[in-house]
Amino acid sequence: MAVALRSWRWAAHAGSSAQGHAHAVATAALSASPSSRRRLDTAEGQGNGPASWPDIVERRDFSGVPGMLIGHWNMLADGLAQFGNFDDVDRNIMEWSHRWPLLQRDLGAFPIDLLTLAEVSNWHEDVEPFLNQQGMNGVFVQKFGLEPRKFGDGEEFERDGVAIAWRKSEFTAISRQVEIQDPCAVLQPLVHKSTGRLVVLTGLHLKAKRGFESVRSEQIARVLDAVKAAIAASGQGQGASAVIGGDFNAEPDEMCVVRAAQNAEPLLNVVCPPVSIPPSKDTSEHFTTWKKRKSETRRVIDYVFGTPDIHTVAWLSPPACREQDPDATPYPTADYPSDHFMQLVEVDWD
Repeated sequence: MAVALRSWRWAAHAGSSAQGHAHAVATAALSASPSSRRRLDTAEGQGNGPASWPDIVERRDFSGVPGMLIGHWNMLADGLAQFGNFDDVDRNIMEWSHRWPLLQRDLGAFPIDLLTLAEVSNWHEDVEPFLNQQGMNGVFVQKFGLEPRKFGDGEEFERDGVAIAWRKSEFTAISRQVEIQDPCAVLQPLVHKSTGRLVVLTGLHLKAKRGFESVRSEQIARVLDAVKAAIAASGQGQGASAVIGGDFNAEPDEMCVVRAAQNAEPLLNVVCPPVSIPPSKDTSEHFTTWKKRKSETRRVIDYVFGTPDIHTVAWLSPPACREQDPDATPYPTADYPSDHFMQLVEVDWD
């Protein structure tokens, strides 16, 4: 099948010298993977490409970056993948045994510093050990209800949940994590080792489906209150940073997203995807999920928020959509394991 190839782009950070950030990337042969069809777009709209995912990982000198990489990904829960009405997708490629190697491929492709994950399955058996191997520590909260979820003809699957992780060479966890069950969310106060600054990292997954807008608004209010309390307990006040990543199940004009963007304390900005909240223009080019279950949908519902000291330098764009490539199809596919796309953003940190 013909594949429309996309490029990756990295920009020079505003005010930085050409050395370090301004970085030419050599052209490489591209595979058909959605990951290698995506690009890192930049706030300045500059960059070089095309180059494949492995090529840019090999050539990018992250040691000269004064900021960090933040990622969020809805991994697509085991069980939901097989029985979630993805009727046009071969059942065999929805099995965990097929998807887990692909999830590892993409989770391990970049040296992410702060990571939030939704619809996490097999945390203790697979995901946590893999992240540990990648130099990260993490915590996980399972969705409420200890009994397994039943799908299809009663097949049982362990309930999924939300996880957060941090690069242990850069951050140290202080105090215990805070777990929230409505919504499924977890937050962890961290100290940046080289600066001593506090960062409260939060991952969440809000209530799905239309008709639950007021529920999602109440859920984000509880999460923001918990982040505020964690910052207050640290004693660092205005000197603290916060990062919130999650599947909001809401587009940029819905109240729960607007509420996060207009939060007073801590003050938050959307870091990724590059959309204004509330939206000032069409956001379809920045979709974070493209799937076909009962019907086909392409929406922006995944976000990374950060305090104003965290500035976007570059972000990972979505793969080609059907308007750009007539052969493009919704996800998951045989080579991409989720119906959501990883939100990956390089940031500068004041």
